[in-house]
Amino acid sequence: MNTNHSQQLVTVVDFDTLTPDVFSAKFQLAADSSFSFSAGQYLLLVLNENDKRPFSIASSPDDLPMIELHIRKQPGNPFTEEAIELLAHKNQIIIEGPFGACTFPGQIDPELTTEWVFIVGGTGFAPVKSILETSFKHPVPLRSYLFWGVGAEEDLYIKSSPEQWEHLHQHFHFHPVIFNPKEEWQGLVGLVHKAAIETLPKPLSSYRFYLAGSMDMITAVLNDLLSSGIPSQQIYGDMIDMKRTDGSLE
Repeated sequence: MNTNHSQQLVTVVDFDTLTPDVFSAKFQLAADSSFSFSAGQYLLLVLNENDKRPFSIASSPDDLPMIELHIRKQPGNPFTEEAIELLAHKNQIIIEGPFGACTFPGQIDPELTTEWVFIVGGTGFAPVKSILETSFKHPVPLRSYLFWGVGAEEDLYIKSSPEQWEHLHQHFHFHPVIFNPKEEWQGLVGLVHKAAIETLPKPLSSYRFYLAGSMDMITAVLNDLLSSGIPSQQIYGDMIDMKRTDGSLE
């Protein structure tokens, strides 16, 4: 895991609209940059020295010197709106990092025989994309399930990626979950973690869980997993680590 935090001036090489609410920002590091990160980490967008916004890295370390972020616009939320406005109109920006201990390889250990269940909401898909794309190149396959929960099918902003992974890697299984589906939707419906609990083929205690999404979602999933008898030591994620640090989770 990389813990060498530094500030870097990067060039914004692409800012693309994936859906009306989700954007992809791609940065190019300078040729002499020493910046590196581990799959699953996040960085800070430095708007100014007193205003730094955390976003998970969606690209794999193998993609360096390019870095990709996925940012969801939340109307009325200046946290994301200001970051999107800045990226849309600036050629260069300062990033700081990397941060986060929940990485592959690292806490997400490919040597473990336990299967991993990734339960994510919205752009919580970003760090999982980095983890999985990195794991697929690792000599030891990461046996895993991805449950990606969104409000509507069009919110699965790059659904083709996990669909392709499932086609190419027999140890990976993808389950999109729609909260408000259209009538023609044939897949899983409702809250993403409820769908995961009902769908997984073995007892929940057989898995390790990685959670990514909003704090409200993480809290709800965590509480239900703990209530189902899953030891907290089998639940991972940056927000889970924060809860352990502040003493709210043992």
